[in-house]
Amino acid sequence: MVKEELIAGLKIATSRGESIEKATQSLVNAGYDIQEIQAAAQEINMGLTPVIPQPSKTFGESNLPQQETPKQKKNISRIILICILLALLLFGIIGLIMFII
Repeated sequence: MVKEELIAGLKIATSRGESIEKATQSLVNAGYDIQEIQAAAQEINMGLTPVIPQPSKTFGESNLPQQETPKQKKNISRIILICILLALLLFGIIGLIMFII
């Protein structure tokens, strides 16, 4: 039973892109016996038990940037408003200086 758990754990870890060595170390850190882990890893490496293929991206998952949330849009609006106010203030100060001179 433990061996099947170890094989399943190693398969899951490797399907997520972990190396077999890192997955083995994680199981050792979790308290499993190193010899049992190595036996399970050897079965996977020898092809006695197929490794679960890494899942491909599903519909809707892409490398495209996420849409802005309302909070992000609000923050962008605030930044733009502050920039406009600073520009108006700067032009006002410059105008005042030009008027005095």
